[in-house]
Amino acid sequence: MAYTSTIGLALSAATTEQLKAKVAALPKENRSLLKNADDHRTRKGIHLYYWNCVSKAEQRFLTKFITSLSVSEYNLCRVGDALDDNEQSGSLEDPFDMRITRDVSIG
Repeated sequence: MAYTSTIGLALSAATTEQLKAKVAALPKENRSLLKNADDHRTRKGIHLYYWNCVSKAEQRFLTKFITSLSVSEYNLCRVGDALDDNEQSGSLEDPFDMRITRDVSIG
C-alpha cells in the first residue's frame, strides 16, 4: 500500500497565487493538485485547501513550496498513515480554526 497523508493548507491570497504558478509549471500530468482538492474555501482573503489523500510525491511538492515561505504565510496540518505521523506548522491566523485533534469517542 502506498504512503498517503491528509493535508489542510491555509494560505493568503498572494501566497495562493504563488502556489498556483508553481503548480502551473509542473508537467501536465501533475497539474491537478489544486483542482483535485477535496475542499477549497476562501474566507477573509485566506484560501484553505484540504486533501483527504495526498501521495508522497504531492506531499514532497507541498513541503518544498512551504519551506520557501515565512511561517507567517501559511498554516499546515498533516496527518500521515501512522498514529504519531502528524505535523502542524506555520503561524498564519486563518479564519477556519484548522488544527489537528485527537479524542476518544464512545458510542
